[in-house]
Amino acid sequence: MNLDQINRFIMRLTEVNGEYFRVESPQELPTMLSQFLKDNKLTSLAISKGLFSAEAKQIILAQAEITINFDDEDTLSRAEVVNLVGQADVGISEAYGLIADTGTVVLRSQFIGDRLCSTLPEVNVIVWDGKVMYENSADFYKDIRSDLTYTLITGPSRTADIEKTLVLGAHGPRRLIVFGR
Repeated sequence: MNLDQINRFIMRLTEVNGEYFRVESPQELPTMLSQFLKDNKLTSLAISKGLFSAEAKQIILAQAEITINFDDEDTLSRAEVVNLVGQADVGISEAYGLIADTGTVVLRSQFIGDRLCSTLPEVNVIVWDGKVMYENSADFYKDIRSDLTYTLITGPSRTADIEKTLVLGAHGPRRLIVFGR
């Protein structure tokens, strides 16, 4: 991965109405995320499993409440989980990697919350650790594991079916925000 790939990813992501916030260090992510929530008046979260330490969650919780935290969740039915995630303003999940040429985020689903957090809330926040960057889709397809499910996201949900007018959030999140290194 190099700076050219990251810049190309950011350019392609913003061309499709996605947003990117550069995170200089993992320690600054909770504070940046907390400020983002405050600035956008977002008050409820659905957080995928394994994303944040207890300390990081406390920083984030200064601005929002957690509707559902998949680190703690194991007693609710699937219908209850879907309902709670759907009520959240923001779903936060982790990117497995990014595809530079298309501005695409690659999610690798291992737990129930991974896909739900990226599809049901109005705002989809993706955290990327800066490790896996693919040059193009062909490189990604060479890396697929058959025992996992992948989701490829290129910008917020959109359609132009209605009178050929672009509508964001028609079938999923209205906003896609990537916090990355």
